[in-house]
Amino acid sequence: MIYVKDNLNYQHFINLDLVTNVIVTDLKDGSQRFSIHYTGHSATQIIVADPEQQEDLLLSLNLHNKPFFEDAIIPPAVWQKDKEGS
Repeated sequence: MIYVKDNLNYQHFINLDLVTNVIVTDLKDGSQRFSIHYTGHSATQIIVADPEQQEDLLLSLNLHNKPFFEDAIIPPAVWQKDKEGS
């Protein structure tokens, strides 16, 4: 489980064991929207403005999927879906 704060300082606890899909969308203001889908078809969307927290969340997701650190270093572009492309 990881803890993140969005740009409105709301707290979010994310249980990575239940995550089935994540879509990351770049927003025009530099924030990123994380659409996190869970087993049982529930989903949540959070918007994270702080670039350091964005990187931490992406790394946590990658590490959860690939427990060896070297394998988890995936460029953010692999995870991201540009707004223009959606």
